[in-house]
Amino acid sequence: MEVNLLEEIIFTLAEQLSLEADDITVDSDITGELGADSLDIVELCDIFERKYQITATDEDIMSLSTVESVYDMIANKLGLVQKSDKKNKDQISW
Repeated sequence: MEVNLLEEIIFTLAEQLSLEADDITVDSDITGELGADSLDIVELCDIFERKYQITATDEDIMSLSTVESVYDMIANKLGLVQKSDKKNKDQISW
């Protein structure tokens, strides 16, 4: 898992949802734990699309449930990885 990408995603989520980055983990549920609603998710996708010059389909947007799913979508679009590496995820400390 690309740590810099994950950190950027967490920072963006924290900034847009008015949260502390330290309170967000890779397993955080975007709507449940972080309090994002459907409009927030669409706005976040727009931010990520512009930032990483990717295009998220409706299917991509509907699949976003956790921070890890956001990472997986962006990393896949950028050609970094297919799925996040659970082994490396557990080694990241916040």
